[in-house]
Amino acid sequence: MPFSSAANFDPSQRDKQCDVGPPRRAPSHPASVRPHAAPAQARSSEDAPAHPDETLHPSSFRSVHESVQDAPYASVIIPCRDCLDVIGFQLDALARQQLERPWEVLLVDNGGNEGFEAVLEPFRERLPGLRLLAAQEVRGSAHARNWGAAQARGELLLFVDADDEVGEGWLEAMVAALKIHDFVACRVDFDKLNPEAAGRARRNTQQWGLQQYTYPDFLPHAAGGTLGIRRAVHDEVGGFNTELYKLQDTDYCWRVQIAGHALHFVPDALIHYRLRETLRETVRQAFRYGEYNVKLYSLYQDCGMGKITLRQGLRAWYYLLRSLPDLFRLEDRARVLWSLVWRFGRLYGSLRYRVFAV
Repeated sequence: MPFSSAANFDPSQRDKQCDVGPPRRAPSHPASVRPHAAPAQARSSEDAPAHPDETLHPSSFRSVHESVQDAPYASVIIPCRDCLDVIGFQLDALARQQLERPWEVLLVDNGGNEGFEAVLEPFRERLPGLRLLAAQEVRGSAHARNWGAAQARGELLLFVDADDEVGEGWLEAMVAALKIHDFVACRVDFDKLNPEAAGRARRNTQQWGLQQYTYPDFLPHAAGGTLGIRRAVHDEVGGFNTELYKLQDTDYCWRVQIAGHALHFVPDALIHYRLRETLRETVRQAFRYGEYNVKLYSLYQDCGMGKITLRQGLRAWYYLLRSLPDLFRLEDRARVLWSLVWRFGRLYGSLRYRVFAV
């Protein structure tokens, strides 16, 4: 039977009902945590560094506080690929955050960031816990987030994206929420960083609550750059699945909930979210989202996700085709185009993964 809450899933039966994602691990010390990677890139225990600092970027900025008492309580992890033109805005926003306990910022260089050191130089004093990590051997935000989590020293892990900006009081609100809950997500704003036209293509589904998965009904989820989690829970589920090209964050949210940890919304914490700037980028994103929604559908059929019937699929296409005349209306064009390309992505995914989920 489909379920919409982790409360309806029995964690003791998860291995029998649902075996999705990377291997789950027992909570471990930061130095021994290994990020999940696709089998082709997996390394043996003999290849593991003697100490996680050996994998740091040569220009790593170390915190001035090294004692046990001053060890970071929270770690902000930022995957960075081709982000030199935007990372300064995120770091500036982070530098204005306040927290009574020590915290750190881990920038995970995933490639395309030549000249990173010069960009980070002005933030050395403003963010004394800033460290730069190298994680270029496997491309993708999932690997970068896992590697950052493996090197983090905090009990709490907070994931943000390089091209977004945290809002005022974001850190305090997220940390306060994680003192009560194991897994949280913050509010999203589209207005500050995007022109009005960019927001027409996508509806902000995380402005006042968690994103609801409705085709078919399943567990709620949230954007990867808005999540906060206790380290032990991240380790328990094995981190983000690096074998998924898109929607690793949705998959991560579901696996954490299936493991018995509810996802809670934090309305007092805000992320200013940057949308894709060009039509080409927007269309490509819509197509991949459609395709990988089908991939997730194929993976979670044994986890309580409902079935998409032929009637539902035909009805969805019928309503989409009826909306095509709206392409000639400027105010509706981006929205209809996104829906059309997303639906074609689902059609492609249905063929690729051999499952009906159009």
